[in-house]
Amino acid sequence: MSPQPVMTPPAPCVASRSSCDAILPPAGGGGKHSADVAQYRKNPVFLERCLARRLAAPDLKPLDTLLSIQKNDSSHRAQSHAIPPVPSPYRTDELPDDLAGKVRPATRPPTALVIGAGVAGTSVAERLAARGWQITVIDEAPGPGHGASGNKAGVFRPLPSLDDNRLARITRAGFLYGLRHFEALAAAGHPVRWSQCGVLHLGRDARQEGKMRAVVDAHQPPEDYLRFVTKDEATTICGWPVETGGWWFPSGGWIQPPSLCAANLAAGGAAITTRFDTKLDRLERIGAEWVAFAPDDTEIARAAVAILANGVGIRALPLAAALPVRPARGQVSHLPATPGSAPKVVVCRLGYVSPEVDGMRCAGATFIADDDGTELRVEEHRENLAKLDFILPGYAAPYDPAHLEGRVGFRPASPDRLPMIGAVPAVAQTEKTTPLADIPRQPGLYAVSGFGARGLVWASLAGELLASQINGDPLPLESELVDAMDPARYLLKPPRPSAGSEE
Repeated sequence: MSPQPVMTPPAPCVASRSSCDAILPPAGGGGKHSADVAQYRKNPVFLERCLARRLAAPDLKPLDTLLSIQKNDSSHRAQSHAIPPVPSPYRTDELPDDLAGKVRPATRPPTALVIGAGVAGTSVAERLAARGWQITVIDEAPGPGHGASGNKAGVFRPLPSLDDNRLARITRAGFLYGLRHFEALAAAGHPVRWSQCGVLHLGRDARQEGKMRAVVDAHQPPEDYLRFVTKDEATTICGWPVETGGWWFPSGGWIQPPSLCAANLAAGGAAITTRFDTKLDRLERIGAEWVAFAPDDTEIARAAVAILANGVGIRALPLAAALPVRPARGQVSHLPATPGSAPKVVVCRLGYVSPEVDGMRCAGATFIADDDGTELRVEEHRENLAKLDFILPGYAAPYDPAHLEGRVGFRPASPDRLPMIGAVPAVAQTEKTTPLADIPRQPGLYAVSGFGARGLVWASLAGELLASQINGDPLPLESELVDAMDPARYLLKPPRPSAGSEE
């Protein structure tokens, strides 16, 4: 049995409306939680956040049913079907004994290699460490958060939709789980540098503004999660005249990604060993272990499980050749800023601008697929300033694109805008009628990639999801969403590249 987790922030329930109804008292039945039920029947966001909070308070009823389900109580599972059993998508006959549901020797903690020390890799490492694993994190940079996770400030907010599609549900779950994770890190003495200043997402035009209002009217989310604001309200919130209204996320804000990476590693304590300034040349399966080798053919480390979280670097590993990860160049412009200057919140509209952070604010960002240039480009500064002027009319006038600082990073993007989280397929093609669970996988090899521009809102939940899969725990998401992020999905239905923006 795995040691008791040191710090496990509760995951939000994102079960479907019909399945969650089974664990709730009937509408109008009165009682301590009747108000919660009434709120839930108006919108699913309330319940997801409510359940996340109640999971930390097991004395409250009637959600002890859900708690027992989370503890894998088969009788409750059979009676309520609140969280249906999720069949494993992994071929357990190909896994080492300690990953195939068999009892692990008490004297030997399970081991894992994590390739990459960005928000994805450190999130998985921290969640496995909380379950008693010993992890070695390998990164060629001198410290955590130097690649796509190295920006000064990134946006943290969900992305709703009228039909509450998979992208909306996954970003909502990631946002709610992320809030809990940041709280847990801070409570453990490892605070993340971030500001819950709020995020204002303005409509591109009057038509989109109307659609954004319709989303709020249809779902009626709690006002501290999301509300629609008019142009005048938006102007007051951001302190600068704007052209449209849109969504206001009071609980959102900006995050400094390297601080999240460092906090995750610190929370893992002695269970996490870091190997920085270490370039991975190849991974080989030798016996029941994955062995990482440096370019000079020396062994870096070995473990029963290997997790590929190295961003666009995953493309250089033949073992992951089946994953359609595309590199997307992103240049952020750094603008000189004075403390207290507008805007004091994050504002988005086909781009984003942050509040002042350490005497500067971030604006951008470009998103150019399959461009590996690392240099700062004046034309991309110009593009970012054009976006800034679209967000806050007239704001960009004082800035000269030829004299701006900035940063270039490369995001691992996926064709269908959803992340890739799970076991790596062992085949390059298969029959399109093959059940997802029957696709052979590389034994003990996993990937967490394809975040695009949404790494901050997905990373913490992705770490919990992958750690739950690897450790054989109940999953924090319903099976439909887990399958939607399975890296093998592309073998069954190659997705059409999305024409949508990454905002």
